[in-house]
Amino acid sequence: MNPTITTSGPAFFKQIRFLVFGFVAILVLAVINGVWVLPANSSLRRLAYTKYKLAAHDAGSQISIFLRSHPNFNSQTDGLALSSFLQQSVLEAIKDDGGSIYVVDGDGYLVAHTNTDLVSQHTKVLPREMVSRALVGKEGSSLEKDLTYFNEKGEKTFAVALPAINGWAVVAEGSTVKVFALFRLILIAAGMSLGIEILLIILLLRNYMIASLFYSERNQRESILNSLYDGVIEYDSDSRIILMNPKAEELLGIRSGTVQNITVTADLAKERPELKGLVEVMFPALAPYASSTKELPGTNAKTMEIHVSDPELKLQVTLTQVTDQQGGVKGFLKILHDISRERLLARIKSEFVSIAAHQLRTPLSAIKWTLKLLIDGDVGDLSASQLEFLQKGYVINERMIKLVNDLLNAARIEEGRFGYEFKDLDLNDFFDNLYSTYIPLAQSKGVLLKFEQSTEKLPVIYADQEKLSLAISNILDNAIKYTPQKGSVTFRTEKKGGFVEIAISDTGAGIPKEEQKRVFSKFFRASNVLRMETEGTGLGLFIVRNIIKRHGGNTRFESVEGDGTTFYITLPVTRELVPKQETPMLEEFLETI
Repeated sequence: MNPTITTSGPAFFKQIRFLVFGFVAILVLAVINGVWVLPANSSLRRLAYTKYKLAAHDAGSQISIFLRSHPNFNSQTDGLALSSFLQQSVLEAIKDDGGSIYVVDGDGYLVAHTNTDLVSQHTKVLPREMVSRALVGKEGSSLEKDLTYFNEKGEKTFAVALPAINGWAVVAEGSTVKVFALFRLILIAAGMSLGIEILLIILLLRNYMIASLFYSERNQRESILNSLYDGVIEYDSDSRIILMNPKAEELLGIRSGTVQNITVTADLAKERPELKGLVEVMFPALAPYASSTKELPGTNAKTMEIHVSDPELKLQVTLTQVTDQQGGVKGFLKILHDISRERLLARIKSEFVSIAAHQLRTPLSAIKWTLKLLIDGDVGDLSASQLEFLQKGYVINERMIKLVNDLLNAARIEEGRFGYEFKDLDLNDFFDNLYSTYIPLAQSKGVLLKFEQSTEKLPVIYADQEKLSLAISNILDNAIKYTPQKGSVTFRTEKKGGFVEIAISDTGAGIPKEEQKRVFSKFFRASNVLRMETEGTGLGLFIVRNIIKRHGGNTRFESVEGDGTTFYITLPVTRELVPKQETPMLEEFLETI
């Protein structure tokens, strides 16, 4: 019997209220820290900058007034007077910060300072980068870290320097410790707030851990029901229904309460016909159609397709185990995904692509032959520019025809009507002709194409020559296209036991490791080659894999980005290993949903 943990309602809501309160409290404190503490330093620096800039600006105005009354200013005789004038007129704004104002002449010497002792010493402050910048007409401030300096008392200062009259500079400075005293108070408040936050988190986690001991199983079931859009059925090793979520009820047309704790048997539908769909899901052998199971990589789950008769549905059913914290199996889950509509849409899409491709094929062919007649001069002579335009149009039209052909081939493969015509094929002549066809293309691209023939004569195999040529040509074409000049492409053939292996290696761009699992998907193009060659449908390798699979063979590859790629194709020698007929691509469809 599967254990059920029961708890009192008030205790449960008490825990929930505490969790909500703790969360809200932490959220409020986090907002306080985020809104006030974190930007406080930046805001205070901007305020200090504004205050000291205004002080320096006012000092500059007062200097102009003073010089109008002292047209023959002499730093030795009038410096102290100017210092006292500034102390009386502008120092009040920054006095609380221990601030001071000083004036520097064009040679970098103090001509006035609110601390008059420094004026009599004829101090030179030009080494201060902030002062140097102001003397050449630019503003300088401690907002820029490299302009910060230490004053005569050895204190780190916050200062603003502005250009002044006569090529002088005026500087307002204050002790950083005093300027940002308020920020230290904010940091203390932030520390206290953080301490309260940590205490609340500890209390919250402690309470949550206590609550989770009582509600783990309940939360697990609720999580399953709430996180999955698909139907979910949980049952134990005796096929006794433990729970069904609303989506499963909707799909099978039954209520969870009518089947909960009922053991489902193969004969249950005879007693209760309304449960026929549930019985077929639980016992796929009783369903009108059930595919073979397929393991999902990296998990212990299995998936299969089941067609249910009542109600009529096509379901993708995933079976997985429910385990406890020690890894023991507590029960099983069946996840029901309705693929009826997806199947219909896939068929409609495939038919649309097929019809559209057919409709495009005829006018494109007509355009091709019309352009060919014009280029060959069959309707009269053309100028060089006219011929160039027509040749470009012919190339573009050829690309469109290839795209349409690829789309049509992909649609026919998906529908299981690609139209194979198998007969005996001499591989030796077949590979010689294929290699010769690609020599001009390789030469035009500056790529070395090598053919390493098998040391022993290759056997005659049972194959469709046209389709097999299309598959290998797609790989050769890609290898040459994505290999740079002076690179090489090697075409090797070899007989291995009851199979013939074809290997096509290049020294090209390679395929990024994280994208390799999608190589044989429709419309896939590696991100690194999109920058090299913008044209292409991304259907070539999809077609290759399915043609080779139809021949009873296999396609695989090895690739390192930047070092090249090798594709391996194996084809069976004996006719018995070739599938008897072409079938729609169920497996490919299942991989895409």
